Parts: sequence; C-alpha cells; structure tokens
Amino acid sequence: MARNNAIDTFRFIAVFAVIIIHTSPFSNLDSGYIYILFNQLSLFAVPYFFIISGYFWGRKLNKNLVLKSFNHTYRFCIKIFTIFIFWSIFYFFDIVLSGSNDNIGFSITNTYTLFTNDLLKLALEGTKVHLWFLPSLIIAALITAVFLYLKRVKSLIFFSIFLYVYGVVAGAYQLNIDLVESTYYRNGPYFSTLLFVTGVLLNQFKINNKTLKLGILIFVSGTVLHFTEIMSLYIFRGIYPTHDYVIGTYFMGLGISLLAISNSHYLQSVFLSRLGKYTLGIYARHLFVIGKLSTYKKLYLSVYWDVIFILIVTVISLILIWFLNKLPFTNKFVK
Repeated sequence: MARNNAIDTFRFIAVFAVIIIHTSPFSNLDSGYIYILFNQLSLFAVPYFFIISGYFWGRKLNKNLVLKSFNHTYRFCIKIFTIFIFWSIFYFFDIVLSGSNDNIGFSITNTYTLFTNDLLKLALEGTKVHLWFLPSLIIAALITAVFLYLKRVKSLIFFSIFLYVYGVVAGAYQLNIDLVESTYYRNGPYFSTLLFVTGVLLNQFKINNKTLKLGILIFVSGTVLHFTEIMSLYIFRGIYPTHDYVIGTYFMGLGISLLAISNSHYLQSVFLSRLGKYTLGIYARHLFVIGKLSTYKKLYLSVYWDVIFILIVTVISLILIWFLNKLPFTNKFVK
C-alpha cells in the first residue's frame, strides 16, 4: 500500500500544535482570549495521534475486526513502553544533572515523594508530564485487543464512549460523580480508548472524494462544540476555559484524522511529510528545549517574539531528533 503523505503532513502539523500549547504564546497579553483561542484550537493534536495510532494498529485485523492473536499487540506495546522508559530516564537525569526544574514537569525536590507516594502518577506520566500519551496509548491498545479477542466490538464501543464521557464530566465539567479515587482524568484509559478505537474503526470506512468534505465538516462542527462547551463552563460555572478534553475535542481530532486519511492532494506537502517521520521524537524532546530556553521566552513581551520562539523550539527540537535518528542506539526511540 502506498504511503499516505497527508497523514505524515498532519503528524508534523499536530506536533507543531503541541509545541504551541506548551510554549503558551500570547499569554502575556492583557486579553487572555487570544491565548485561549490558540491553546484550544491546538487540542486536535493528541487526539489525532491516538486515532492514527489506532488506524495503523487496526490494519492487522480482518474486515470483521477479529483479533486472533495478541502477538501484534504485544510488539506494539513493548515498542511504546520502551520509548516511554527511555524518555523517562532521559528527563530524570536531565533534572538531576541540571539541578533545576521548570513548572511543567517533574521536580527533583519531590523525588522521594514521587517514588513512594505517587506511583500511579509515575506510571501514567513518567518523569515529564507530556509523556502521559505513551502509557495511555498502551492502555488503549490493550483494552481494544481484549475486547476484540473476545469478539465484543459493540461492547468495546459502548465502554470506550462511557470512559470518554465520564472523563469529560468528572474532569472538565468538574461534576462530583467520582466512581474511582480522584485522579487526573486526562491520563490512562479515559480519553485514549475511544480515540484509539475510532482509529481502528476507520479502517472499515470507505475513502472517497467526499471524505475531505466530511472531515472539514466534522472538524468545524467539533470546534464550534468545543468552544461552546468551554465558554459555557466559564460563563455559568466560572471554570477557566483551558481544558484538555471536552466532547467537542473528540470531533476535532476525528475531523483532522479524516482529512489526513483522505490523502487529498490539496493536503499533501512533500516537505512536511518528510518531517512527519520525526514527530514522535519532536514530541518527546520539545519540553527539554522549552525548559532550556525558558529564560529567553521572557526576554521580550511581544506577539512577534512569541511566534519566533515557537519556531525556534520547533527547529531546535527537529535538529536534535535528526541527530539522534542518525545514532544506532537512539534512532529506535525517535520515530
């Protein structure tokens, strides 16, 4: 099967969106609405990663979505787990050797507490907060594999929808319906499972010339719903409108995924698709770059500097990952 350049193009666009989230551009402006706009518009990125991961994992299944063996899932999870351990060790030693910490990740002063009192957080996030994506991907794949092995496709769909809705209601909506001990609902199976399952199901979707328009429609509709939710929560409940996931976020990720899977020539970029293979490495490494450049981030309180800083972080992250990709020992951890 020919490689889908649009998928790789959107992979790079998505990791660029993640960098936008973590560099917090325009947060110093008097009006916080521009910051909120860019922050929340960029939230399609990680849902897209989950859906596309499920899409490629699901290619090993037959048309009836029957899983006859766990071998593929085992190899998939071991690969992701190895990457998770590598980058967790990397960030741990980065903090230990530098003797410093930023407000995004893991504090060396809390090392003892982390390893003795918060093992669940350590397992679900590693030593840097953005690594949560990797354990969540493993959990989603395992849940999906078990249900499909038992030939319970409908049960899987209902269960994954329940997890997502519960994560939104108990998380962003902050309604007191805790069925489990309080946790950070972004991590683990809550959102990742439905997104991963959606990717698996997209293998059953017939791609045609209407897929592009459908993707645009779903993304726009999802974006409108997302902003309606977060602004309603802000106006009626006083919850600041920066969330990881609400209901509309799912449809933002699904819309972008359909755009990518359509492989429309309008959405293909040879240059960006070549950079797309470094997406995992850039995702894993960019917070290291942001941390090292944090002093320079505050150098100028300017809209132009905020944009330039995003580009600097992206370029440096890309160069570092390109170098790691050339090394025999590290290339397996960056793509």
